[in-house]
Amino acid sequence: MRNHLIISLLAVFALCGCDNPEDFSHPENPKKPGEITVKPTSPTPANDASQAPAPVTPLPEDSPGPRDTSGVKTGDAEIAGEFDSVNSSASLETDITIGSPAKVTIEASEKSFNDIKLEVKDTTLNITTTPGFNATVAKVHITAPKITNITTSGAALVKLIGANGPTLNVSANDNSSVDGYGAVDSINVTANGACCVRMKGLVAKVGNVTSNGKCAVEVKTTEEINATSSEGSVINVAGLPRKVNKHKTDRSFINLNNER
Repeated sequence: MRNHLIISLLAVFALCGCDNPEDFSHPENPKKPGEITVKPTSPTPANDASQAPAPVTPLPEDSPGPRDTSGVKTGDAEIAGEFDSVNSSASLETDITIGSPAKVTIEASEKSFNDIKLEVKDTTLNITTTPGFNATVAKVHITAPKITNITTSGAALVKLIGANGPTLNVSANDNSSVDGYGAVDSINVTANGACCVRMKGLVAKVGNVTSNGKCAVEVKTTEEINATSSEGSVINVAGLPRKVNKHKTDRSFINLNNER
């Protein structure tokens, strides 16, 4: 009788595709996607390769490493070449102030200081970090005579202070955030992937805004706004523009605020 019971249990586990009873996933309590269950194992004899544990899959390169809580280090970066655009794909804060002379300063946890990378390519200052970067303090301070383009991704936080000139282009992606203050003739904003763009502190005559993927965008225009909101995004427009063109899909919003 006991042998029949053991055979029946083995058959159930085989039909479920499980080699171990602990691997069985009940339909009412399924394992979460990507969940890894770590089980204790007995020591494996060195001469028995068949009993060796399965290799552990390494974490993706962009996974944060151990938190760097070392003391704060500050230093000026040597930048080769002029730039009027900033592209940050690093999970850190960047503040940009319009002024002269041009200067870039890094403020970061000491052990991670050299893991913040700056490079000018085609008049764009690119800000990146090494894989696994995870510092308690991580900031880049920029002073530049002119900034016309800001691009963000990878949870980057960028603040622009004193914007001026004919046009400012902002492209925010992948959970990043951009704040802006100043005045320009026109502002062009593209937002994708649950990001946040706050430009109520920046006055523009004309605004062109396209927002997708549950983003939140705030702009202030005085003459014209052209806004497209989709995939659950929200666009708030201040400044009482005289000309309004707006297009939105279901569960998306474009709000005109009664404030100048």
